[in-house]
Amino acid sequence: MLLKFADHLKPAKTLKRFHKGIVVDNEDPEKLGRVKCTVKRMFEDKEKLPWIFPKNDSPVDFDVPKVGAELVIVFPFDNIYSPFHDGYWHNKDNHNDYFDDDYPNTSGFFKDNLKAKFNDKSKEGEIEHSSGTKANLKSDGTVEINIAKDLKLVITGKYEVTTEGDIKFATPANIELIGDGNATFSGKGGTILGDSGSQTAVDGSLVLLAGGGSAVALLGSQCMGTGNLGGPVVSNIVEGSSKVFAPK
Repeated sequence: MLLKFADHLKPAKTLKRFHKGIVVDNEDPEKLGRVKCTVKRMFEDKEKLPWIFPKNDSPVDFDVPKVGAELVIVFPFDNIYSPFHDGYWHNKDNHNDYFDDDYPNTSGFFKDNLKAKFNDKSKEGEIEHSSGTKANLKSDGTVEINIAKDLKLVITGKYEVTTEGDIKFATPANIELIGDGNATFSGKGGTILGDSGSQTAVDGSLVLLAGGGSAVALLGSQCMGTGNLGGPVVSNIVEGSSKVFAPK
């Protein structure tokens, strides 16, 4: 029997109370979120424990309690063989202070490797993984993401970014852009490649540089254009002026 003799004297009263159950098995063969719990003076023989269903309203709200978790056990049908677990047994001993900031406006969830909270009053929130990856949502809509390792995007369609502000990529390592088609870099206010303190290489079987007047491009302290016979002409730029002269 699951109940001790003393509990049979007033079974209706006993089954209407909340009971604290301690999870000893969560390996439900049917994967329905059921667990086995020991309940003082009720379920104590670990070899004869019944499977306890979760009392939730939706199959998409799925959370399997860990072994050792303390749950609220109820008997909505007044039947000892039909127990349900109705949330966690929350008290000061197992209280999680992660949600204490600005209580009671903060809500969220806390798992072993993933936690999140949102403040209804400040309209700010965060989600954090045990690896250190974290995303913060600010009240003005700003999103800050810190990624502990790599970021990989696999997109089967187009990738398009539209912004009214600046776009900046900064890294102490290399940046590589590879495309099977054409690559276009165009800035209405000017396009700059490289910097004065480093070497910039442009590789290709045919490199076309056009600018200035009649197909003239500035290359550092030199300019390249087209000569009278249609061939390329390279000239040095006179510092501080717009004059050029052919190098010796």
